[in-house]
Parts: sequence; C-alpha cells; structure tokens
Amino acid sequence: MHIPFSWPASLYRRAEPTSRRQCQLLDALNEAKRDWLAAESYFKIVSEPELVDHAIFLVEAAKRRYEYLLRLARQENISAYQ
Repeated sequence: MHIPFSWPASLYRRAEPTSRRQCQLLDALNEAKRDWLAAESYFKIVSEPELVDHAIFLVEAAKRRYEYLLRLARQENISAYQ
C-alpha cells in the first residue's frame, strides 16, 4: 500500500487575515510596494532633468507610504505569514 506524502499546509500556505482591517491593510501594503517598485523603474528610464526630479519625488513618496503602512501593520501585529 502506497501512501502519498504531502507537506503540512501550514509550511507553505499564507495565513489568512482574520479581520477586514487586516485584509485592507495587507492589500494597501502590497499596492504600496508595487507603486514603489514602479516608481523606481520609472526613475531608471527617465532622462529629462524635469522628469528626473519628478521621478525622485515619486520614489520618495511611494517609499514613505510603504514605510508608513508597514509601521501600521507592525503596530497591529499583522503579518502576511503568521
């Protein structure tokens, strides 16, 4: 008799957020990270001096938003992997 082996789901599955607030905060955090990465990509491709200033502003704004949301998540003990 062959019994197939499988890893316990808890080893590879994300913890489900327990409240709507947690879901919203995790969604906002993921969006902020995507925005930050997009702003950094934009910064790498611009060449006009005016656009470089704009790109720097976008990167800093996105980074600060991400850091703010991350701080909120930590204060509320919210983690994507609990």
